[in-house]
Amino acid sequence: MSTLHRFYTAFAQRDWSSIGACYRDDARFSDPVFPDLDAAATRAMWKMLMTGAKDFRLTYSVIEETSTSGRVQWDAYYTFSKTGRAVHNRVTSTFTLKDGLILVQEDHFDFWHWSR
Repeated sequence: MSTLHRFYTAFAQRDWSSIGACYRDDARFSDPVFPDLDAAATRAMWKMLMTGAKDFRLTYSVIEETSTSGRVQWDAYYTFSKTGRAVHNRVTSTFTLKDGLILVQEDHFDFWHWSR
């Protein structure tokens, strides 16, 4: 199974440990909410998000993947715990891969749409 399919399969199963194993120890992650995380903080973020998610569902499509890069379109559906509001977040992720693991992940989504 490819790196990105392994990552998003674990993501869909809310398996934060397997998600974390897809990152190199020198990895970086960024998105509009978490703009610059190292590998340890990235793993901690996924653990927090996956253990706190309610009614979580994920769909994804690997648009392209080579041995050094990739791009994925994914949609997350969940209930925001603080408000009880249903959320649909559409995200495009770009990846730099090295040695079969994620070196850099940059997630892009409409922050205003997500936060309202």
